Amino acid sequence: MPRFLATLFSFCNVIKSEEKYLFELGQKIENLYTNKFSSQNEFSKTVGCDPRTTRRIIRGEQNISILLMRSIAEALEIDVKDLI
Repeated sequence: MPRFLATLFSFCNVIKSEEKYLFELGQKIENLYTNKFSSQNEFSKTVGCDPRTTRRIIRGEQNISILLMRSIAEALEIDVKDLI
């Protein structure tokens, strides 16, 4: 296989791995917040982010900053390490 194709396949696998990680993180956050908050809007307000941002996080469409992850963990009353 040409080196270019091998590099491209490797890159595609990294992207899929990142997408899977973000999706799993979003699902974990959703499972945790639904046990603590009555709505996604209430959770978003407590975190201090826009509800659209929360929806993108839940769907695994947004790579969140460490500061936002800290705010999420604080809202859920857990350690950041428990999200990772």
